[in-house]
Amino acid sequence: MATLRLPRVLGPVFYFDLVRLARRRRYFVLRTAYSVLLASLLMLLFFSDYVSGRARQSAQALADVSEQFFYVIVFIQMTAIFCLTPAYTAGALGEEKDGQTLEYVLTTDLTNKEIVLGKFAARILNLLLFVLVSLPVFAALQLLGGLSPVLILAFFAATLFTILSLGSLTMLCAVYATRTVTALWSTYGLLFFYGFLWLFGRWIWAYFDAYPETKNLADWISIYVLVPLEAGNPFMSMMTVAQEVLRGADFAQAVMRQLGIYALFHVIVAVVAAMWAVARVRAVYLRQRYGIAAKRTTSARLHPWKIWRPALGHWHPLIWKELFFARGKTTWLHRLFNVVVFLTALTPVAFFFVLFLHPQHWEPQELAEAMNRYTRICGTGVQLLALLAIGYWAASTVANEKTRLTWDSLMLTPLPASEIYFAKWFGSLAAPKSLYILLAIVWGLGVATGGIWPPLVPLMLAAFAAYAIFMASLGMVCASTQLLRSLTLTILAGLFSLGFYWCLCACFLAFIPIPIFDLFDHDIVGFLLGFNPTLVMGLLPCTEKQMRDVLSSPKPLGLVSAGILVGVIVYALLALVLYFSGKARFLVLTGRVEWTAAKRRAFAAHSLPPSNA
Repeated sequence: MATLRLPRVLGPVFYFDLVRLARRRRYFVLRTAYSVLLASLLMLLFFSDYVSGRARQSAQALADVSEQFFYVIVFIQMTAIFCLTPAYTAGALGEEKDGQTLEYVLTTDLTNKEIVLGKFAARILNLLLFVLVSLPVFAALQLLGGLSPVLILAFFAATLFTILSLGSLTMLCAVYATRTVTALWSTYGLLFFYGFLWLFGRWIWAYFDAYPETKNLADWISIYVLVPLEAGNPFMSMMTVAQEVLRGADFAQAVMRQLGIYALFHVIVAVVAAMWAVARVRAVYLRQRYGIAAKRTTSARLHPWKIWRPALGHWHPLIWKELFFARGKTTWLHRLFNVVVFLTALTPVAFFFVLFLHPQHWEPQELAEAMNRYTRICGTGVQLLALLAIGYWAASTVANEKTRLTWDSLMLTPLPASEIYFAKWFGSLAAPKSLYILLAIVWGLGVATGGIWPPLVPLMLAAFAAYAIFMASLGMVCASTQLLRSLTLTILAGLFSLGFYWCLCACFLAFIPIPIFDLFDHDIVGFLLGFNPTLVMGLLPCTEKQMRDVLSSPKPLGLVSAGILVGVIVYALLALVLYFSGKARFLVLTGRVEWTAAKRRAFAAHSLPPSNA
């Protein structure tokens, strides 16, 4: 009797990756840390409300506490999903490409569908375990009341749709990327571009909606641009539900209606991206593996660095390699990311010139104030991207040599390990050249329009240089042969040290029943602002009028200025400490010994030739 054979969709790759991922320790540690965080926030919230007496007033007060904590979890978990889904799924194909084993997988009788969907499903199921960590917390909140089961089910359904669409998009980027990190950053770049389109559309709509003669155009933008973009935004979907409830709509019906729109958006994105990845995985890899030599020869003639590249003998060989060769060929994903960043940063400038120079609306003086706000926000964002890029290149120096199979050849050269270390450290500082150009354009526009007082530019450069050296040294300390581990440690430590620890403190202090914001009246808080690089980079750009107002005020910001100066010096000293710590770790990693003059004389006394390694 013939048996019915169902078509294979996932294949054996799914079961292999599912078992292999379940045995990795870092996923267990991540789930444990997330559960401890949620439990700590729940206990802190209940304790703060209990101490203040709010939780002992009535059952409605407990329900309000439960509802408040629910929205805190929603924000934390959605943010974690947007950050972790690309990190989980980028390595599905990236690890095979990094290990140069994807070619062997493609030579088997496995189809593209089994390879891509099998690896994708294994990663998604592992990520769903992270999502389910919050389920016991929601079950505990049900005891307090105030939460509808429909709302909890809708939240988990929205989380699932978000993971599917974002994971499929990451798999598509992994197909076209040559490395795991490239796919990861490409996905974050696309998310950034999506957010930019939404903000840009909101801005255009607000401008045209302000004038009666352009009301029809504003309505057209709202219907055909903003509504499709906001359909996939989880936070805007929650605001839409809240607005419908305030208008008198039924809560359950409003939630289910918005969930249907949200699901339609993300299902379309997931299906299109997954089908695209399945169709192109084999062809793209064959072109990357066997057709890259001819393309590189052609594109090298048009590469801009070919014009400015000096002769090898004029530079130290390793510094020349790190500056002009180690970055490799620029892919279309890198170019897309650069285009997105440049458009995001420079598009508001055009509207400032159009709006603020219009004689019927504003004057050039208000253009200077607007450009000051622009340089504070956009300039700080570009600096943060550049600092993270510096840390990324520094952390990946060793792993890149291992991936390209050039680490052993580098270690066999007679160059001292200290020169190798300095060349890689210096190369990481020079890596984000396009971001440096963009930062110079932003600051130049600010100085030209009066948004930045020119005497402050050297101080801004000094602060950014101190933070850049710190991030390069931090990346070299975290560098190892494991690329993902090095990048994870560098990015987390970098974000923490760049001032994001203030956000963590604010999340916990928000639940403490004391007037926290009254602390900002004390001078010590103003002094501590200087130890937050993000705030420092946002506070330094000032107009000449703002500086005069500060200097002529009865209470000048003396401690704030002193805190900024001391903070920059402290970060420079920490960069120096990290530089030598990274150098010592690099010597251990390479297995080489630095020969001092005394060691060379002692070694030469035995009539043996000295060695550099």
